[in-house]
Amino acid sequence: MKTARLTIKNYRGFSDQSPVTVEIGRGLTALLGPNNAGKSSLKLFFYEMRELFETFLRQLGINPNLFTGISGSEIGIGGYPGTSDLAELFNNSNDRDIGFEIELLTPPCVLMQPTRSIGSPLLASELRLWDGT
Repeated sequence: MKTARLTIKNYRGFSDQSPVTVEIGRGLTALLGPNNAGKSSLKLFFYEMRELFETFLRQLGINPNLFTGISGSEIGIGGYPGTSDLAELFNNSNDRDIGFEIELLTPPCVLMQPTRSIGSPLLASELRLWDGT
């Protein structure tokens, strides 16, 4: 079962006219393709953007985190490890920023709010995670 879909645009050989889309599920995800198909670029994306993904996984209260990005605020990271020339990160067919989208196909859990009367304050400790069972 696929759990997420990742689409990458304007990164290395992936322009916004021909982005790469990868579906990720439980277990092993393999990258197969002919030479010059972008397998190494995709692997480098995860390596070079690892600090950003680590930021997304931070718990609430440690900022920035995923909710910082969802709210529309910028999330800066401290550079791109493993890259000596930043220009090589960007697709050279345009001058737009790198972009990626993560679509959750089957979210592992949903944040549920207990039933409360309208106007009652909701404490963070009252929220619970629901795994669909």
